Amino acid sequence: MSHRTIHQEKKTRRRADLQGSCRSKQEREKKEKKAAMLRSIAEHREAVQKELQCKKKKEKQDASEILNANKAADLLFLHNQKTKAQKRKEEAKQDFHVHQMSEKRAKVQLKKIQKQDEKMKNAQMNETTDIQGSRKRLGLAWIS
Repeated sequence: MSHRTIHQEKKTRRRADLQGSCRSKQEREKKEKKAAMLRSIAEHREAVQKELQCKKKKEKQDASEILNANKAADLLFLHNQKTKAQKRKEEAKQDFHVHQMSEKRAKVQLKKIQKQDEKMKNAQMNETTDIQGSRKRLGLAWIS
């Protein structure tokens, strides 16, 4: 073999080795890029899932807070309604008692007036009887 052929073979081998190492390097870089891309996709997917979980948790918390606020408002409304009903009941009871007392006073006043009328009638009758008795004694019964 000639020196030139050996040199060409070495050159060809070097080129083949270089191409092989370049191919290996390219394949390795390609695998690394693919692995990095898959990691990035997985990280993105995980971030999106975490974001969705946080969003759902926040929505659930907001719904719970709204529900609690509505319950508190309902309880307050119910308490106010009961208070108003109790107040109306007490006012009606008070009105009833006032009415009863007024009726009782009116009855007492009426009895008082009736007694006074009776006393006046009795006094008039007594006076008339006294006058008639005096007339009889005096012999003036014929004068009315």
